[in-house]
Amino acid sequence: MKLKIFNYSTKFAVYDTVTLNKYVKMTWQYNGGTFTGGYDSNGNFTWIESYAAPALQVSPETIADTAIYNYNAELVSYGMIVNYYPE
Repeated sequence: MKLKIFNYSTKFAVYDTVTLNKYVKMTWQYNGGTFTGGYDSNGNFTWIESYAAPALQVSPETIADTAIYNYNAELVSYGMIVNYYPE
């Protein structure tokens, strides 16, 4: 049996026209998963995903909604982007 670790990340940037005039990364996730591999009865090697990276389970719509929410919350709280940084 073999084990292969992989990393996966998602991010979403919003173009800030209020302060920076740049894309600002408003949400991101980074984590890993694993594939386990082994040989079947015919001697063929196969990889099987044994632990999926949690970031793979988040829909693109959820990521986009979170980014827009974070951006709007920054503008309401501070009037500009304070806690997030350009790409």
